[in-house]
Amino acid sequence: MWRSWLLGALLFTRLAAAEELRLVQFSDMHSGGPHFWLEALKEATEQGLALHPQAILLTGDHGDNSLDKSEFDTRIVLDLQRWRKALAGYQGDIFLAPGNDDVGHNYQTQPADLKAQWRAFQEAFGEKNYLDELGNGISPSQLGGFRWITLNSQIFSPLNKTPEAPEQAKQTFEWLKDALGDSHQPVIILCHIAPSWDLYVGKPGWKVEYIKQLQNLLSQYSGKVLFVCGHMHRNHVQAMCPSRPIPILTGGALATKYGYQSNWRDYTWQVDEQGVQKVDYTLHYIQHPEWNIHYQVEPDHIEGFLQRIRDDRDFFTQYVCDIYAHYEKWQKKAEDPDQRKSILEQFWVDP
Repeated sequence: MWRSWLLGALLFTRLAAAEELRLVQFSDMHSGGPHFWLEALKEATEQGLALHPQAILLTGDHGDNSLDKSEFDTRIVLDLQRWRKALAGYQGDIFLAPGNDDVGHNYQTQPADLKAQWRAFQEAFGEKNYLDELGNGISPSQLGGFRWITLNSQIFSPLNKTPEAPEQAKQTFEWLKDALGDSHQPVIILCHIAPSWDLYVGKPGWKVEYIKQLQNLLSQYSGKVLFVCGHMHRNHVQAMCPSRPIPILTGGALATKYGYQSNWRDYTWQVDEQGVQKVDYTLHYIQHPEWNIHYQVEPDHIEGFLQRIRDDRDFFTQYVCDIYAHYEKWQKKAEDPDQRKSILEQFWVDP
């Protein structure tokens, strides 16, 4: 009898420890740029806040550096303040990531540009800005029992030609190693550019040596890890470290670049003391709510998502449609055998 009681007590404790997190991700607003759409920002934030999320994830490219560089430092302050206005009154957590369009020179991490970026984040978010001048940071929030870490991923971009970039990368990896330490606490890492392959250009978003260094560092960490990213304007699910899967969830964009339809994500995460057990997310299309669609991912069994892409042709077709956010040529993408090969082969990040 006591064994049955003990088993029941343990089961109850495990169930009682489970928690549901409601999160919203907005990414790639590109405020002030040629593809910025103010109405998308207004509608997305209004709809997202109506869900009463416990946290909002802002995953970069809040501004746009394609215009006059001489005015960028002033402009990025105003661009980030659009978030402050759109999220006015929101009392939950805000987790931040800087993007390559949030500095004066695209993809570059020149120290003066990073200082201007930090000042803009500080001006817009005040005490909610937990980023340092490199663009990295650990949020003081422990929402869901996680450590919420941000990496300034353009430091690692192949397009970053800043002379200081190698030293910045070294500092960031040393900082991340110290931040992780010997804890077993599950970790959520936000970064703009995913440490994975970009299906649009067929190249890695990070320099390969940095992806390898990241994988080596994370493979030694005993806690669970999950990435939430932006940048590509495409709705990917990828993963690294097959021996201990680390999902990489990459969201779409509020901007209409590439001819993609503006979209954003809301998440429901089932979590316990071990980390995220299940991810449900819905893509919300601003102009076409009839296109809104739900996906589900189990981080510990991420291979199952890949298997479904591989084996279920209808699911694959829909997935490609949503990767490219109903881009007018998405059907050609879905029928292209080379594109199918890329999606399947690049699911696991294997530099």
